[in-house]
Amino acid sequence: MKSSGVVALAALLPFVLAKPTTPPGMEEWCKRQGDDKELQYSEKQQKWVCVTSKQSDICGAGQDQSTWHKDPITGDYGCCDEGEKWVVDEKNNKQGSCCATGSIYSFDAAAGEGACCPDGQVFKSGSCTRPGGNDKPVSPGTCGAYLKDARLESLLRTLLAPCFPYGQQTLNVFIEYYITILHGGLDLIDIIYKNGCDDPQPSPSPGPKPKPHPWWNCGDKEPCRWISLENHDAKKTLPATGATTKAPLPNPNVLKADYEYPFDVWLTKSPDDDLDVYIKGKKIQPQASGTSYLIPGGTKATDVKYSSSNTLQVNFYGKCTQDTPCIGKNVETWTPKSVVAPPGKDELEIDVSKYDFDFIFTMTDTSITTEQYTVYADGKKVGMTHGRLTLDDKYNTDHINVQQSGNAPYVIANDGFWGSYRIPKDTEKITVKMNYEQAGYPWYEWTYRIDRLCDC
Repeated sequence: MKSSGVVALAALLPFVLAKPTTPPGMEEWCKRQGDDKELQYSEKQQKWVCVTSKQSDICGAGQDQSTWHKDPITGDYGCCDEGEKWVVDEKNNKQGSCCATGSIYSFDAAAGEGACCPDGQVFKSGSCTRPGGNDKPVSPGTCGAYLKDARLESLLRTLLAPCFPYGQQTLNVFIEYYITILHGGLDLIDIIYKNGCDDPQPSPSPGPKPKPHPWWNCGDKEPCRWISLENHDAKKTLPATGATTKAPLPNPNVLKADYEYPFDVWLTKSPDDDLDVYIKGKKIQPQASGTSYLIPGGTKATDVKYSSSNTLQVNFYGKCTQDTPCIGKNVETWTPKSVVAPPGKDELEIDVSKYDFDFIFTMTDTSITTEQYTVYADGKKVGMTHGRLTLDDKYNTDHINVQQSGNAPYVIANDGFWGSYRIPKDTEKITVKMNYEQAGYPWYEWTYRIDRLCDC
């Protein structure tokens, strides 16, 4: 018996030793998440988890637990994203940030700000530079080459990525525009060096023009967005939570326990309101003029929290995409229509000959969602109604949910079948034809609205 006990202990020993030391502050952080929370080490996942009856990760999605750290300024604990690490300024260990692996963090005490920089550089006067500068004169005609060698574009992407967390396309356009202007200025300097300041100067060679925004997107700047998901564009009131307390963010329109965002949605507030928004525990940064927070399609409402020191009002709008295009001034508000099943008339014509401009035609099945419609502009098909944009096949009528009935914004914000299309000017009529109906529900009502294209 004594021998078998030793064998059993030896077998258990690796598992006992495999449990690492609790990282500083992690147990305290877990307790702050709720009195019923307990910190445990998961042998299967090889990481710490904060658990009740249901296990939850310490770090947010896409974050690396090995980067667990305490911010010396705020006192908050957290993790860095995968591919990043927590680094502190070598001269001021109270200043730090999550930086891409291989980068360092440099803090400019005179300016009171810092940034992640390539190894060997320091942050000074608003940019990363080599200590002491470069005393070697730059020969005329080589400024562009020096700019390329400095990998400025790569550095800009690193510095500005937090400002565009969900807008890679917008970031690309911004950087291309910035680099184009910079190259144009350097071309002018080269010409001055070559010809002298007092001589007439030819114009610098034009650089590539930034790609224009597609027609359906105005850059997602206020007030450019798709329609409101609230009935009558009404604002939703958020009670104050206090600066340190997080509360569930109510979903658009009618509250639902199992709500899931059907597409990318902007949560907007007034400029003077205090608001922080969190998705799966990670604080997201406001965009546009600092008043809009992007909630990606597919996000569960239970994963979205907010905190605010004051009571405020918010609204929800669709983010501009080809299926949810930016709109401008409303021309016709939500207008109900209906058709009848064959042998009755299963299509309806709408006269739009009075409009001498392109516009957005948006429609949705409202009562009850059992049909799919095709939209034509002067006999030319422009699209069909569809389900939520997170579906693999949004046009598949198997996704029709007969539980959907109500105002147009409510149906669109949930599981309705809808569509939003650009109609060219000089169109005489729009035809809406029912091409699918679900048996047993003889209600063929739908609603449409017309808006101008966004002009930001």
